[in-house]
Amino acid sequence: VPNPDLKPEYIYNADLGIKQTAFDSKLEVELVAFFSYLDQAMVRSDFTINGSNTIIYDGQESNVQAIVNTGFARIYGLTFDYSYHFSKMLFWNSSFTRISGSDNDGFSIRHAPPLYGQSSINFENNQWKVQLNAFYNGEIAFEDLAPTEADKPDLYAVDENGNPYSPAWFTVNFRSAYQLSNALNLQFEFENILDKRYRTYSSGVAAAGRSFRLSLRYQF
Repeated sequence: VPNPDLKPEYIYNADLGIKQTAFDSKLEVELVAFFSYLDQAMVRSDFTINGSNTIIYDGQESNVQAIVNTGFARIYGLTFDYSYHFSKMLFWNSSFTRISGSDNDGFSIRHAPPLYGQSSINFENNQWKVQLNAFYNGEIAFEDLAPTEADKPDLYAVDENGNPYSPAWFTVNFRSAYQLSNALNLQFEFENILDKRYRTYSSGVAAAGRSFRLSLRYQF
């Protein structure tokens, strides 16, 4: 239900990064640490309407919930990125991000996704661009889920104890593009080559399985 007393949330950020190159600039490494303070953080929580915490909805008694302010939340993490150029046309790139967060009661917050990252090997010249990549997502165990997420069993897988949790997953993908002329570009993508079944964190929607995409682009 609507919450007429809801206030805007404000976020304050700070980050610190370091970048280093080596082996005649073939290797590049970057590390970034960040911290965010979220004031008046908005979360979904139990609520009351006309003094009652339940209502009759579609003929069933249902709990009342609304978006409310929870005081504050802290979000912090690290991003690690590195790349290596084997030659002018062939290079490798990887990046990983780990985010954690808690509210003023010490509970995990929904805003913090699990560990995620990607790795790719790339080939590029004047006409061709070819990439083979993998995307990774870590696990969030039931005891580490935000309380608002633990109450949504329909969004998650079930562990051996029957509790919802967000499982780890990865996909392997292929992308290529060929410049036929200055104006014409042909692209081909082969997504989720291993046909993994997965859901992005907190989405509740299963991602697409193995898929192909062929496109021709003309620039006027």
